Amino acid sequence: MRQGRAYMQVILIVLAVALVGLLAYSAYSGTRQTLTTALIYEYEVGDGCTVEGYLVRSEVLIGSAWPINVLSRSDGDKVGAGQLVARGYQNSGAMEQQAEAENLTERLSQLQYAYSEPLSVSDTEALQTSLQENLRAWAIARERGNSDSALGSAIKGQTLRLYAGEEDREKLAEQISQVQSRLTALRQSISNGSNAVTVSTSGWFSSTTDGYESVLNPDMLQSMTLSDFEALEPRDLRRDIIGRLCTEERWYFVCPVPTDSLNRAETGDMVSVTFSGVAGEPIDMLISRIGTDEGGRSLVVLSSRRYLNRVVDLRQQTVQIAFRRYTGLRVPKNAINYENEQTGVYVVESSYAKWKPVTILFDAGESYVVKMDNSSTANLWAGDEVIVGNRDLYNGKVVR
Repeated sequence: MRQGRAYMQVILIVLAVALVGLLAYSAYSGTRQTLTTALIYEYEVGDGCTVEGYLVRSEVLIGSAWPINVLSRSDGDKVGAGQLVARGYQNSGAMEQQAEAENLTERLSQLQYAYSEPLSVSDTEALQTSLQENLRAWAIARERGNSDSALGSAIKGQTLRLYAGEEDREKLAEQISQVQSRLTALRQSISNGSNAVTVSTSGWFSSTTDGYESVLNPDMLQSMTLSDFEALEPRDLRRDIIGRLCTEERWYFVCPVPTDSLNRAETGDMVSVTFSGVAGEPIDMLISRIGTDEGGRSLVVLSSRRYLNRVVDLRQQTVQIAFRRYTGLRVPKNAINYENEQTGVYVVESSYAKWKPVTILFDAGESYVVKMDNSSTANLWAGDEVIVGNRDLYNGKVVR
């Protein structure tokens, strides 16, 4: 009997040691599993669609009777009524004369500045300081690949003024007389071979024309149908057209949108629009009209009173429209867990897994945008490290 009891004691000891070893191995292997995590950060995403449409503006075409025209405005410039937009020339000779006249006018200004009354000591010191500053600015501009003609002209005039002595004044006076005489002759000749091209109304200038100026206008957008939109075609332009003027600050974008993408949008809502032809941030636009559903699509008219100078040369565009924007925290989908009818994630705190509940706002493809609530440390925060791809978790488990 004693031998049997001793045998049983040995068996129990062996079983206890094996059980302890198994538990230790389980705990060790659990902490040695590959742990994949992702860092949480703030995220904003739009819920919308990508569509094609047309920009619509109040536009007038600008014509010129002259065979050669040199524009004096850049796209997006605001032009007042009666102001110059270009200069027309009868031939290339007249254009060359105009260029010479402009150079001589600049030269005359420099000579007259140098010929003015002699400088006092204080004036000389101030002019030397100004010249040095302009030279530094000019050198910096050259290094950056820029050229500033006004700055270069100022440097020439200051140099003449600073270093022209009393004995040089007679030569300066002679040069001034020669330049004035040549300018007078040139201007008389130019007046017969060129003329200013002006506009009769104010607006924003564009050198781009496309034939839609007389096809699209803001008034027609309130009654336009999807069939009207699809039938739009540009018209041929006269050969004398050199540009167009956008006469109203408010501009429009009209496009067909899948009706189910409107996501309960209504007239008067603001949407975020990213234009393929506009660099930088999206443009906020007002929904001015939503047409009736036609075969699963609705014609949508958007409008804005901002950034006209950035879109004056655009017409047909592919855009991304975000009818709703969601701001929150980006969480990978494979980090989401569902426990006790609650949605949440496990984050790594010290060496342990900690459960944090989340509220999903938007499905962004491979991730969710969840609500950001910094009112409590029990909630998910930007900078938290969530565990992804692991479902064998519980609150307080050693994971690292």
